[in-house]
Amino acid sequence: MHLKWQLAESENLSKVKRELSLAQNWNEPYEYLLAKVMNNSVTVPMNEPINPQNVGPIQYLQIREEVLAKVFVNAFTSTGQKANKPKVEEFDCPGIRFWRREAWKRFPKDTLSKLSYPNGKVISQKTLFLETRDSKIADPQIFKNIREHLHSRFDSLETIMPSVIMKTWETYDLAVRDVVMRDLCLTFPEFVLCEANWKAHAYIVEWYPSWKRHVVKGEVKEEPKDKGLRCGYSPIHVHQEQV
Repeated sequence: MHLKWQLAESENLSKVKRELSLAQNWNEPYEYLLAKVMNNSVTVPMNEPINPQNVGPIQYLQIREEVLAKVFVNAFTSTGQKANKPKVEEFDCPGIRFWRREAWKRFPKDTLSKLSYPNGKVISQKTLFLETRDSKIADPQIFKNIREHLHSRFDSLETIMPSVIMKTWETYDLAVRDVVMRDLCLTFPEFVLCEANWKAHAYIVEWYPSWKRHVVKGEVKEEPKDKGLRCGYSPIHVHQEQV
């Protein structure tokens, strides 16, 4: 009887591993796999980096989910469920110029150089699609807050579970990307003023290479002031503007 149970467990684990491999190949989210795993909570060790070689593939996914929830705290509710992003329709914000990505692609970028900011601050033209509710391009302080926010969170993720870190933003699976973009949209309401979260995705595409170079070289050009989540515990700055 014990042998039959072991064989059944082995077959079940092999099946889940095959499904996991298929999901990775097709870049699908992992939620449907996690639903097949036992409901027991996994205790995430925060005192040292998590080595994926020390756990099985299913436990690894469980641990990764818990780590993401501890790092990207704004993307989850107090019960650990994914928080709902604010729903904003285009007709709610008729003055938004770049609701659709196509509008940004068609916009003459040379006109952006004429934009002036107080104190002579300069913002990358590639991210000036970010607008406020009153149809203005986001203030430089907002861009600074976003950079510090992303920097601190990915620093925490790299410290706690470095195996999750990818070379490029596009190589993350959809489950991780969803958590990161959900966190951005729930922290900075400017990111929900668009169609299908394209602004959150486009911003991270531009930001991620500079952070990855910082990790590889160990160089810090501008040290974020807020490090509240570096060890994966305390929540950090949340942008207070409401949608």
